[in-house]
Amino acid sequence: MSHNFKPGDLVIIIKALPECAENIGRCVEVVEVDSPAIDDYPIRVGGENLLGLNQFTGAPELTDQCWGSSKCFMPLRGDFTQDQQKAKEAEPCL
Repeated sequence: MSHNFKPGDLVIIIKALPECAENIGRCVEVVEVDSPAIDDYPIRVGGENLLGLNQFTGAPELTDQCWGSSKCFMPLRGDFTQDQQKAKEAEPCL
């Protein structure tokens, strides 16, 4: 399923690097979306006390923003919740 994330969307982190696994399950807000065709990690999210990798040392550190791919996040808007999506698929077409 492809998600069209946009700034202001609330998402849950569902995948992370092993060094940042503590972020999984955290609810964060999409801050910025760059070009997914060019950047492997085009989505910047913000939240309190997130773990991110220092771009110079590669060591995990506390931050208020981090980057990820669309596969790392699950949106919290109504159209994409799993129960509603399953219900829509089960409804007959009229």
